[in-house]
Amino acid sequence: MTGRAEDIIHTLLAKHGVGRYQLIDLTPEYVELPGSAYYQEVVAQSGILITPDHVYHFELGWGGEYYTLGNKGESWPELTAEDTTEENWRRILQLQQKMQNDPLFGLREPPVSPVREVGRPTTREVQIIWWWLASSHFFADCDLTNYPEPIFEVFEIVDVQSGGHDLVGSLLPGEVEDISGIVVVAQGAFHFRLSWVWGPENVLYHHPGHYSLGEEDGSWRPVLREECTEEQWQQIQAAQQRLAQVFAQLPRNEHPGWRDLAEEEKRASEEKKESIAELLRRRPRSERKPRIPRQIHRDPGHSQKE
Repeated sequence: MTGRAEDIIHTLLAKHGVGRYQLIDLTPEYVELPGSAYYQEVVAQSGILITPDHVYHFELGWGGEYYTLGNKGESWPELTAEDTTEENWRRILQLQQKMQNDPLFGLREPPVSPVREVGRPTTREVQIIWWWLASSHFFADCDLTNYPEPIFEVFEIVDVQSGGHDLVGSLLPGEVEDISGIVVVAQGAFHFRLSWVWGPENVLYHHPGHYSLGEEDGSWRPVLREECTEEQWQQIQAAQQRLAQVFAQLPRNEHPGWRDLAEEEKRASEEKKESIAELLRRRPRSERKPRIPRQIHRDPGHSQKE
């Protein structure tokens, strides 16, 4: 289970007054839920929720506008010994006993509403922007496999303004909003507008949608000097130079990127066609297949006098 899925479950439980619990038997269904910053960051899954006094079966899903832990609304079926194996029930009782004996065991800190600093994005918004950039052409030649966490020092976000509307996947008010501003990377500075784009839903893999930085409506465009004050332009230039030094130190892919592979395949295909054509030109005419004249089909009622 990803950290984001844990945050979602924790926030939903806190809304129902559940602050001490243990989760076991987590079973992912690999159906991606809205609000994922990257592929399958949040997937539907089920499991067992253990509190000091009760045991429930829960299913993390999407209720149309928000996350839910129940099939219908927020109904959590309570489990008994008959609903699971003897070994599993023994484990459940042990965890319950430990929570009853130790008031700190299973205790979770309550979710804290995000604080939005003037001109800056929230932590979650920074994560979303990073994963969007990581999958873009800016880092196509970089090997990021050894970076399980976002590398925030390779980009900078400035002049952020919020439209004041929560986007899909925002757990608490103000966590993810329709912000706009400027993102600076080693390759340049660009205007962006964070939004959520629905579907179309893919039946096989169930991609419900994705976050966007505004490239679909043309707002993902380079920042021009004449659009900025002298102070803003100096800030952007300084950030770009600093980021270029960090970018140059990132490990590079040993294998060609997808774009390079596509170009390689295209070149190979063209070379193969040229090779076949050359072989045909060199073959003696006696070995070539005779050309079959194309038959002209006339209408039976058409006059033969022409």
